[in-house]
Amino acid sequence: MRHLTIQLLVVSCLLLLMPSCGESSTDPKVPEGGLTLFVQAVRDGDKAAVWDRIDATSKRQFYVAYVALVRMDRIIETYFERSEHKHMRERTGTALLKSVPLNSPQDLFNYLFEPQNIQIDLDNEVGATVTDVSINPQEPWLAVLDTRANQQYVMIQEQDGVWRTACLRNVFNEILAPIIKSEEQMKEYAKENFKDEIDRRREVIKYFKKESARREALRIRNS
Repeated sequence: MRHLTIQLLVVSCLLLLMPSCGESSTDPKVPEGGLTLFVQAVRDGDKAAVWDRIDATSKRQFYVAYVALVRMDRIIETYFERSEHKHMRERTGTALLKSVPLNSPQDLFNYLFEPQNIQIDLDNEVGATVTDVSINPQEPWLAVLDTRANQQYVMIQEQDGVWRTACLRNVFNEILAPIIKSEEQMKEYAKENFKDEIDRRREVIKYFKKESARREALRIRNS
């Protein structure tokens, strides 16, 4: 069998510098409060709280990657020889589904995200103070927070009225990219090498659907 090259799963990286928010609001229904709570969660190393403080689009990045792992695992189980399963699961990262284990997108987040890798500038209380909150009237759910250190943070107000951060989307995208790339490579490999088997299975499914429809029509006619 031709060698399949799939990039290994990346499990750690150094994240962005986040500010200390000093005595800022902790009301999650104002942008400053949402950012403060996010920073506090990072400082506390509370992954569940950090997950709650990131926006829905950030969470969806982990959903897409988790589903990709599940799909790859099914391809390995279905189309590869049993003797190849362990090797392929280690190469693609799908072994994590059982070894960690991973049962949800949040489990994947908990495995990859290390709060201690986010460096918080505790000495720059003044520089990290929010000086301006910009909200476009045409997009009242989006706020850009400026600090005295000339940093900007994007906050999103979601349906529950809570403001959550979107500032780590690019970082999450970088962390999860190897999983998405691995699935793309897996799909191409399966398409090239298992086409006959896939076509055969489709024909079997088509046959049973047709047979089921025929039996149902016969049952109705005889009832």
